[in-house]
Amino acid sequence: MKNRIFFLLLFFVCLEWNAYAVIDIQSIHITSSDGLANNTIRDIFQDKKGFIWISTTNGLSRYDGHSFITLLPEKDSPISLADYHVKKIDEDKNGFLWVLSTSNVFSCYDLRHNCFVDFTGCGEHDQAYAYRVETANDDNWLWDGQKGCRKISFENEHFSSVTFQCENGKLPSNKVNSLIEDSRGNVWICTQEGLVKVTRNKIEVISDMHNFRAAFSYENACFFLAKMSSKMKVNVILSDSLNKM
Repeated sequence: MKNRIFFLLLFFVCLEWNAYAVIDIQSIHITSSDGLANNTIRDIFQDKKGFIWISTTNGLSRYDGHSFITLLPEKDSPISLADYHVKKIDEDKNGFLWVLSTSNVFSCYDLRHNCFVDFTGCGEHDQAYAYRVETANDDNWLWDGQKGCRKISFENEHFSSVTFQCENGKLPSNKVNSLIEDSRGNVWICTQEGLVKVTRNKIEVISDMHNFRAAFSYENACFFLAKMSSKMKVNVILSDSLNKM
């Protein structure tokens, strides 16, 4: 019986070995002569459909394994790629491609309808934001170190957005240093002059006294790095301790 088990295992090992032995790995070198927008590559991303998106210094290229389609800024189109110099590509849960240019302007590409869209819902898609975070409820948050931040929602096939700035009373400062979501779905906005907590549609200024530099969430706790004085002293603050400040 033991001999039969041994030979049976040996048989399957040999089959597995032969399966790996027949794998043939091939590669090809693709350049602008093959249709790529430019040979200077910033980022490569594969979407859920399997298309390969390549950001270059001369446009955004989509590769289907055989040929390229290149997207460029169009002056005659109200919504198109924001800049020739593309820096980063990512896809959200709703099937939109977020394309960040080196000028820190996001372009949003609808992968279902193959077109760029106004992700703000109000014609302000050309405003500069350097960072993006997608939260658990599928909202997208964009922010920048000078212009505050914007919450973007996609519901019933339509985009809408809300800006968070000191001018509309939603932030103590437009200089946003960091933005995170904790395990409970709260969004924390760290600014140069305070900290803001957003719970659904409720906005709460937790502190307007300190320079909150960064934040991260671990399990049920949030940790914040804050400059507490002009001496550049950095303290770590737990979210449970903020109400005591």
